[in-house]
Amino acid sequence: DAQSALNALQVGGRNLFTNSKTLPWAFGSNSNATVTVEDFDANTKMYHIKSDKGHGQSAGMYIWGFCTERGLPKGSNWSFSADIKGTGYINNFGAEGSTNVVTKGAIGTDWSRLSQSGVASNADHISLIMYFDTDKSAVDVYIKLPKLEIGNMPTAYTQAPEDIVQDYTNRDNQITQSFTQ
Repeated sequence: DAQSALNALQVGGRNLFTNSKTLPWAFGSNSNATVTVEDFDANTKMYHIKSDKGHGQSAGMYIWGFCTERGLPKGSNWSFSADIKGTGYINNFGAEGSTNVVTKGAIGTDWSRLSQSGVASNADHISLIMYFDTDKSAVDVYIKLPKLEIGNMPTAYTQAPEDIVQDYTNRDNQITQSFTQ
């Protein structure tokens, strides 16, 4: 019933990814995809994933063990979201090896927020994946502002609390330096 469905919603809100605007993490690519980190603006980086047509349904990128290293407990509900635009067909997006309804479909040429929810598997290393189906078309996509949160209902993008504290600390240090000069 409707009340049971409402009771089952779990809203997290806290971004488990620190530095989600600058994307400093090591990543791998597969199925002939090339992945680069490029500037979106002066403060935000984005992934650029490209692959020719005909390299299978898992062309894209992964960050090995990333979800478990960021505090996603085994067996927990999760939501992953990111801004995305470009051309291509998404095949799998989120925490690899999870129980979830796999997000599939075409990517648009305007920025939109893509979200996926699931339940973390019992694997020792839950990797973040962004895979595309190059059997359908070539891939040329941009991805920015990723957010992983505990819960089955994605929320709007926010930085991790540690990033916000670091921003204030940096600004405070700049102000202090300007007064002492």
